[in-house]
Amino acid sequence: MTIYNIYRCNTKNVGDLCCAPRLFFDFKDSVDIDIDELPKTPFASDSTCIIGGGGIFFPGFTKPLQTLAAQNARLIIWGAGTNVHDVESAVYPPLIDRADMVGIRDWGTYYEWVPCVSCMAPEFDKPRSIEHDVVVYEHLERPVPVNDPAFPRMTNKNVSLAAALDFIGSGETVLTTTYHGAFWGALLGRRVVCHGWSSRFFHMRHSPKLVSSWKEWNSERAPVYAGALAECRDATTQFAKRVLGSLEVPTDSA
Repeated sequence: MTIYNIYRCNTKNVGDLCCAPRLFFDFKDSVDIDIDELPKTPFASDSTCIIGGGGIFFPGFTKPLQTLAAQNARLIIWGAGTNVHDVESAVYPPLIDRADMVGIRDWGTYYEWVPCVSCMAPEFDKPRSIEHDVVVYEHLERPVPVNDPAFPRMTNKNVSLAAALDFIGSGETVLTTTYHGAFWGALLGRRVVCHGWSSRFFHMRHSPKLVSSWKEWNSERAPVYAGALAECRDATTQFAKRVLGSLEVPTDSA
């Protein structure tokens, strides 16, 4: 049996690159497949495809996911989520109902909540001190239009997870347009303010302060979520045990 991990691996976005379960759990000889490669990738009937994480339930990936659903491989969804621009409601493809096991990073849906597996990264265990009142962590295609020269800035393009966490953790408040900026900020115990330009931001377990206009970003303080990291790691570990058990992989292989 071959195990495939399907996610956005041909990208410069650090959030996409760090959301694959095989990065944090040992599936032995697993193979990475970028979701865009699905139409030209045949899968044997005895193979298993782990889909996720990331916002791969994006309408632009509908055809690749349809190609996968039409094959006979076993499907497991792990930490994937909704990603429809300019709407709030969670939308999922029919493929989700074909999967044997489903863990969705979105909160409050019909499906089991399993957060992005990047929460398992050991880099979260590093102590970080607040150095700035506000930092700006931007999506590579969605800048934050708050132009205060006192606020340090970073994009999610071509940076390491460690560097991104060090930057996010250096701020008391994080202004962001990225899913993982909001997610990682919450796990680090920081206040997060985000513009909700995609459905992904409206279904987070530890929701940032969502603003419809950046003019409102400092109207009130964003929440801090004590215990968010432990909660996410516990949910991920429990789901991993079931997945690894179904694959007959030892559950101590984290």
